[in-house]
Amino acid sequence: MLILHGKAKWSGPWAQIELTSDARLEEVTLHLIRWIAKHDDPAQVLFPVASRGLYGVELLYPNILIRSKGDLSGIRSVMGIQGLALTATGQPMELDEDFVQSLIKASEDQAGSWSEGIKVGSFVRILFGNTRMLCGTVTKLANGIADVIVSLAVRDVRVRIPVRALQLLKVRKGERRYYHNG
Repeated sequence: MLILHGKAKWSGPWAQIELTSDARLEEVTLHLIRWIAKHDDPAQVLFPVASRGLYGVELLYPNILIRSKGDLSGIRSVMGIQGLALTATGQPMELDEDFVQSLIKASEDQAGSWSEGIKVGSFVRILFGNTRMLCGTVTKLANGIADVIVSLAVRDVRVRIPVRALQLLKVRKGERRYYHNG
């Protein structure tokens, strides 16, 4: 996933943000987006996502990549972020543009593979947000947005969510519950 903020002609090095764990990737994403918006400098952030599933998000590369027209020194250790990867002289470690472009292409090739084949009536797992890991049935699809009904024991929960935030589950009709272990 490539996030762009501001308009700029991009050239220059990519820096690496070390993670303490990829289990908190949602919080890390929110923290970095807030940091970028607060500094108002054009920036690009690459989360090289390989797959999403029951276990969470798996990355193609262990670090998140960032480049900005401004100063990156304000990225500190917080909420799953260890900080910028630095050289022995205290400068951000830089990555080759060709390598980063190959990560972007690989990430784009994988994007959405976990949700391929979702249609009305599909049984899905929600991968993000407050209803993360709940399972339900798609009732409506329009413009990449799905309406999902999760049938709990005492009530139904309706969720409107992007299709890419869903994982298609292949289960028989009688096995459909609001949770699924497989």
